[in-house]
Amino acid sequence: MNNIKVLVIDDSAFSRRTITKMLDETDGVEVVGYAVDGEDGIQKIISLKPDLVTIDLEMPKMDGFTLLRIIKKRFSIPVIVISALSAADKVFKALELGAFDFVAKPKSTASPELLQIREDLQNKVRQVVKLKPEMGSEDLCINNYSRLKSLTSLSPATIRSIKKTDHGFDVVAIGSSTGGPQALQSLFTTFEKQYPFAIVVSQHMPVGFTRAFADRLNRLSKFNVKEAEDGDLVLPGHILIAPGGNNLTFESCDGTIVARVVKPSEYDRFVPSVDVM
Repeated sequence: MNNIKVLVIDDSAFSRRTITKMLDETDGVEVVGYAVDGEDGIQKIISLKPDLVTIDLEMPKMDGFTLLRIIKKRFSIPVIVISALSAADKVFKALELGAFDFVAKPKSTASPELLQIREDLQNKVRQVVKLKPEMGSEDLCINNYSRLKSLTSLSPATIRSIKKTDHGFDVVAIGSSTGGPQALQSLFTTFEKQYPFAIVVSQHMPVGFTRAFADRLNRLSKFNVKEAEDGDLVLPGHILIAPGGNNLTFESCDGTIVARVVKPSEYDRFVPSVDVM
């Protein structure tokens, strides 16, 4: 398989160098160039024809949102947003505009702490490699959505047909990582009403993002969606999102299923952990 070609777009020289170094250390990945803002990014996309683009959202001349709209309209390239932890709402807006996934920077300013994103960034780029690098961000989203549908056995036709109380299951449990936020939004917005089952989700996502993610899904879905808190009940028509930095487990109390939010163990590589859930 040929290396996946990546273009890094960031106005910070420190960030460009650091992200490039992390990607160059990733098997199957080749950084073919960089751009300093959105306008430069468009020119580099045309000339270098990358398979994947990483972008910062806050840039001069043309910001990341405008660039995303242009990439979505004119090109077929998956985009990974690399943005500060304080920009959760902006990140989910970027996902809505077509970004494939995101990686959270520890700080918005240049800092050696940027190296902390190495594993997360490398894992997400590897997933793009696995999900057929010739596919664009929209196709990747559909691919992940199809995987979720097969996991839950809920095609749109099946969802529409669930009208009886003897539907055969009470809880749908979903685990997702790279591409998951976009795929989950696609899945949950197909629900035409609250159906008689609960959904619990472990989406690999850092602290500070899962609440904004749950709030966004709640506005878009017919289900009641919230970031899980210890003691929440698992109820039909409700979706609980495992909180970032913690795991979601459950216990039975007098016939009622109660959510428990627990700290991860030293053996949990990905948190929230679908294995634990």
